[in-house]
Amino acid sequence: MTTAIAIKKPRMIDLAFTRRAIIERIIEQGGEITDADDAELRATDASIEDKAAGYLAVMRHIEAEQGKANDEANAATGYARSCGRAVECLRERLAGCMVLAGVSKIKAANHTISTQAGKASVVIDDENIVPLGLYATMQTVTRIVTHKDVIKSDVEQAVTEARDAGVAAGLPDDEIEAQCQKAAATTVPGARVVTGKTGIRITAPRAPKAAQIENQGEIENGQQ
Repeated sequence: MTTAIAIKKPRMIDLAFTRRAIIERIIEQGGEITDADDAELRATDASIEDKAAGYLAVMRHIEAEQGKANDEANAATGYARSCGRAVECLRERLAGCMVLAGVSKIKAANHTISTQAGKASVVIDDENIVPLGLYATMQTVTRIVTHKDVIKSDVEQAVTEARDAGVAAGLPDDEIEAQCQKAAATTVPGARVVTGKTGIRITAPRAPKAAQIENQGEIENGQQ
């Protein structure tokens, strides 16, 4: 029984050094190319071309795998975003229904669901007309509003005063609301305060304190 001996093919880097050595030898010979040099050079060039073809095939395969992986990643990212939007939509729908029903807390599936009032935040519509003292000049042409807490406080105070004045004057609710909106929009030029939608908070049940102590005792006994 004969055993086949695998012939190790030269690497691309080996072929590159071989070709360089041939060229340098030809230069040392004054540019004269012998038949042996010509044959070795042609054989080396053919081997380099074969290696290059192999490199190209591998690169195309890897690029195809990369494209497939990118497609899968994009699909996964899109699916994750869709899931996030679906959950947010359900949260908003549940919050809206709880507000409509006049319910602030629900116990379901061993969890507590509570409504949370939307948070007020400052929106800068035009930083160029925000009053001095409410922004910091970062560059000669860039202004960054940094005192949003002051803006929020001033606007909320103006809205409260407008509401109190409307109630004191006995105005209808729709007129009082209109005055409050006007105060919110005009108190600080270039800025306004908006209140987010009512959300929900889902709280998991807590284990009874006695059970927590018992579990801790079991853990400590297990470590001894």
